[in-house]
Amino acid sequence: MKSFLGALFSVLILSNCYSQTNEYVNCWKKAYQSDFNFLEELDNLERQLLSLKILKGTSEWDYKNLSEDLSNRKVDEQKLKQIPIPKFISKRPYLECNGQTYDPFKDKETLKYGLLFSLYLLRASEQAKIHIEVSENDQIRLNSKTISLTELKNELLKSLEELRQNEIPFDEIVISLEVAPEVKMGKVIDIQQIIRELNLKNILYSTSNVG
Repeated sequence: MKSFLGALFSVLILSNCYSQTNEYVNCWKKAYQSDFNFLEELDNLERQLLSLKILKGTSEWDYKNLSEDLSNRKVDEQKLKQIPIPKFISKRPYLECNGQTYDPFKDKETLKYGLLFSLYLLRASEQAKIHIEVSENDQIRLNSKTISLTELKNELLKSLEELRQNEIPFDEIVISLEVAPEVKMGKVIDIQQIIRELNLKNILYSTSNVG
C-alpha cells in the first residue's frame, strides 16, 4: 500500500516547499488570505505535531530533523493520520507561488511554515479523495460502502456531486484505488474503464490486503 509518508514525500519533492525564500512564505499568505488564517492554522498544526510528539520542539534544528525524518519516512504514519483533516483549500495558488528562487533552509520561518503547509495541504486533500477498495474476494467498497461493479458508476456520480456541492474543484479530485494482490487484472481494468468514462484522471493506485 502506498504510504501516507510516501505521499507526503512526493509533495515535498514536487514543491521544495520547505526550501523557499521568505518571499515564498509571503506569497502563500497573500494567496490564501481570503480562505483561512494562514498563521493561525499552521500554528495550530504545530501544536498538534508537538502533542503527538512528531515534532520534538520548535527550534530550527527540530524542524530540520522533522524534514529529514519525513523525507526518510521515519515518522509514524498512524500518528500523522491522527491530525484532523482541515478545511479543503485548492493547491493552485500554492503551486503558482513556486516561481520564487530556491534557497534551501534559508531561515527558520521558511523551513517552519513550508513544512507545516505541506502537511496541511496533504491532510486537506483527503476531502477531495474518493476511496475505492477491492478485496481478495472481489468485493468492492466505495468510501467504505459495499457495492457491485454495476453500481460503481452511479455511486461515483453521487460522490462527485457531493464533492461539487462542497466546492471541491473537479481537477483536484483524486480516486484512491486500493486493490488486494489476489484480484484478477480483468476486474481492475473494468473499474479503471468506469473511472475513465467519468473523466477522472487523478488516480492513486495502491496494493494491500483488503479484507
